[in-house]
Amino acid sequence: MPSISGKTTNKKKGIKVVLKKGTGIKQYTVSVSKNSKSGFKKVKTVKVSKKKSYSFQITKNGKKKFKKGTYYVQVTPKVKFGNKTYSSDVSTVASAYVYK
Repeated sequence: MPSISGKTTNKKKGIKVVLKKGTGIKQYTVSVSKNSKSGFKKVKTVKVSKKKSYSFQITKNGKKKFKKGTYYVQVTPKVKFGNKTYSSDVSTVASAYVYK
């Protein structure tokens, strides 16, 4: 399962996301929201290759930059069976605090 942590740099506010590769997963969809149960906006799709983990920083929630506060990051894995790709019903939701 992915680990998610909040991070602030000198120039950009953002959330650092670290994903560890799972078996059979072909891609991850990363979404962000201010509410833990709804309102998630897709911010990134990560295609899985031979790497064991993926690390990147999210600096926007949709088209708006992050403000100070708690954000919830949802990571949904997609698995490929045959010629079809299926989105998992189980997704990881973690909170991250963005400092001003």
